[in-house]
Amino acid sequence: TYTQGWDAENRLVTVSGAGVSASFSYDGDGVRVKGTINGTATAYVGNWFEWTGSTSTMKKYYYAGAQRIAARLRTRTGSGTGTSGLLWIIGDHLGSTTKIANVDGSINSQRRYRPWGEWRFGGAMASTFAFTGQRQEAQLGGTDGLYDYGARWYDAVLGRWLSPDSIIPEAVQGSQAWDRYAYSYGNPVKYIDPDGHCPRPASGSGNVICVDLFIQSKKIVFGLGYGDNRGFDTNSAPEASRAYAYIYLDDSGNVIGSEVSVNQSCTVRGCFGPADEFNDFSVSQESASGDINITWNLLNGVSGELREHANEAYEEESSIGAMPLYSNIVLAGSYGLASINGEMTLSLGDGGNYQITSLDRDPYPSLEVYFYKDGDYQYTLGQFEERYGPFIGLSPIAPNQRITAR
Repeated sequence: TYTQGWDAENRLVTVSGAGVSASFSYDGDGVRVKGTINGTATAYVGNWFEWTGSTSTMKKYYYAGAQRIAARLRTRTGSGTGTSGLLWIIGDHLGSTTKIANVDGSINSQRRYRPWGEWRFGGAMASTFAFTGQRQEAQLGGTDGLYDYGARWYDAVLGRWLSPDSIIPEAVQGSQAWDRYAYSYGNPVKYIDPDGHCPRPASGSGNVICVDLFIQSKKIVFGLGYGDNRGFDTNSAPEASRAYAYIYLDDSGNVIGSEVSVNQSCTVRGCFGPADEFNDFSVSQESASGDINITWNLLNGVSGELREHANEAYEEESSIGAMPLYSNIVLAGSYGLASINGEMTLSLGDGGNYQITSLDRDPYPSLEVYFYKDGDYQYTLGQFEERYGPFIGLSPIAPNQRITAR
């Protein structure tokens, strides 16, 4: 028997019982920054770095876009000396880590999973990222422990979430949406992480590329604002994104239309925006190469409404000959969070699938790009996890996520 403790933001903070004592701490954006299990504390920097104690294993992860491809392990002593090794991470179609290879290609360790994520065979691996590429805490109950998916925790033995979904997207999922603890629509072999995904286009919509921006955290800005509380996948409630674009293609790969949706920004004081005059999500196609160019410059709803109000106040102050003091103060407040900016090029590859050949974007929020046929998911072009929080991730000091054109 285990006892779990949750905080006011519905985050797992303690687990106790059956010889286990654990606690977890989170930052203002709901991202785990520290975990202590049976007296051993581990500090986390996103999904890139883990440090456990002064003499334990340090782990650093490497990515190609959003794909985790390698880990470097280093055991340091108090004097700073230690051993280092690079390991390759190999996954399956769901993103589950199935093999760890040494730098020379030989197998270091491997594991296979049952449909819901239980171990089928294999053993401990160097990476803590396991089923569907999510971080596993193996000590938290039985042989499989619990998985931290960011917005919620998952029990692979039960095949269920530990906490309910924050939304009920009945229009998309049908009656299945009312089971708020269900994992992957009851089909874990095909789908992953169903607490929010790229909105699926309608049936009969033809060839469609979905470009989706969303915030993984449940709350942001020190708990004052709400994120989309979800992870990557191919189907979601349309409101569980910051913005998304459908790019419609004919069978020859020509862009025949596009549709853009920008959602409201919600805070503890209510929802605001979107302010369409401050948002741009553009799609164009090069006639010679057929490459699809996408650019976006999106302002959050709170800042957008502040700028609208500042413009109105300026007009009123100007009409009476007053100094624009109030309007300037409001306008300055609208720059508390910068716009979300990015540009991307999609090209048709030799195998007939589109791929991302160029990307230059703010490292916040998360980005996912999928291809659909008549509303059915076909393949993934890219998944790029958000880095930092909104203040740093949208500021000039944060390096952009980039893919260089070949």
